[in-house]
Amino acid sequence: MIPSLRDRPDMTKLTSNDAVDIILRALRGEPCRTIAEKYGIDRHTVRMMSQGRTCWQKEHALAIQRFREEGGVRTPPWKKLTFENAVEIARRRLNGEKCDTIAEDFGVTVAYPAQISRGRVWKGAVDRARELVEGKL
Repeated sequence: MIPSLRDRPDMTKLTSNDAVDIILRALRGEPCRTIAEKYGIDRHTVRMMSQGRTCWQKEHALAIQRFREEGGVRTPPWKKLTFENAVEIARRRLNGEKCDTIAEDFGVTVAYPAQISRGRVWKGAVDRARELVEGKL
């Protein structure tokens, strides 16, 4: 069996505390690129760590626990939006709110609110949001 990089101190740049900090920063919405530059790792590694898809499983569980204790308001990246979330995003876009603000609140990419409001994803959400904005519901 091949040992993981974590078991080989000469092959890893990160400590356990670093891993927890990286995962927490990602959960809080800090861009992966910023985190990666700070720790000298690839941004894809940050994303994988925040999704629990690396050898840092224990640290991932600890970071999730801390995130929940903080009462984090962001939707963690591994959770999908609900239809109600998509309707709220579309409603906010129809009211003229900027995509970056909405994206930060929902933990999605900056492009995703525009995709929802154009009907490219969550197709029924924009229609429902229009009904809400026009006062039909």
